[in-house]
Amino acid sequence: MRKNTIVTLGASVAFGVLSIILARGWINGAIKSELDSGPSLKAAMSTPPKTATAKILVADVDLNFGDTLAPQSLRMVDMPEDLVPAGSFSNYDALFGEDGKPVAVLSFMGMNEPVLAYKVTGPGGRRALSAVLSDGMRAVSIRVNEVAGVSGFILPGDHVDILLTRDMATGQQDSKFQTETLLQNIRVLGTDQNANQGSSQVEIVNTVTFEVTPEQAQKLRLASDLGALSLTLRKSASLDVTPDIVMTESKLKSAGTAPKVNRYRRAKPAAPKPKKPEVETDQVARVTIIRSGQKSEVAVLRDTKTSPQSAAPAMPDTLDLVGAPVTPSSSEEG
Repeated sequence: MRKNTIVTLGASVAFGVLSIILARGWINGAIKSELDSGPSLKAAMSTPPKTATAKILVADVDLNFGDTLAPQSLRMVDMPEDLVPAGSFSNYDALFGEDGKPVAVLSFMGMNEPVLAYKVTGPGGRRALSAVLSDGMRAVSIRVNEVAGVSGFILPGDHVDILLTRDMATGQQDSKFQTETLLQNIRVLGTDQNANQGSSQVEIVNTVTFEVTPEQAQKLRLASDLGALSLTLRKSASLDVTPDIVMTESKLKSAGTAPKVNRYRRAKPAAPKPKKPEVETDQVARVTIIRSGQKSEVAVLRDTKTSPQSAAPAMPDTLDLVGAPVTPSSSEEG
């Protein structure tokens, strides 16, 4: 019984192994025949899909504002046509021209970044502001110091108001200073020799360059000879225009600008009222009046303006309103 069981188990194992071998061979044969009938899978996986490309110029090194471009700092790369940015250059002649003159960088470009037209000057360009000026505008500079230039916080790309302070006195008059707003919302092109609008370094400068119209340039040039110019920095993207206000010395001293009184400060005592001038004794006469037996005294002023010739008879010391003057008795004088 045990022997038959062992033989049966051995035969089952043999048939199982044989079945696996036969199935594996059939599967491998089917896969091979399928691959032979179609294109090679390996070739299909190794060959990338074909896309249309175009050659463009890119920076081979980091380029900063004011750097001079040269063929050695650029290289050509292939880029899919649908990804080519507008304003790029497809060859060196399109960038440098036929003469191959140098080109200046107007905006920072990192390595492998495409060279675009608005980031460089034209063929034969130089490190100047002429390429960034708007149509019909001019560039003009004024002198400033650490106060007039807002302590160096004015940077290229900011907008400012320009104030004019001058003396309006004429002839032999004393000084009569006034300050007025000359120009508003003026764009700053550069500070000293820095015209990089991406600059964030704060430093004290001696000159500031603005973008103005030809008429504003004339006004600014004349104002610089009439008085002192100073700048006020505007909030970013601020377009408000304030009314023209002329500040004079009289307005500074007006009641509207007087300092407010601290109500918690101890008040000063009020000045005493002036006393009425006392009347001299010789100008006062005392008169005793007897009315219905009642006696009273009053004080009257003597008439000192009457001349001696026209002087009225002296008033008696005692007057009886009922009858004639009565001479006071000794008891009444007491």
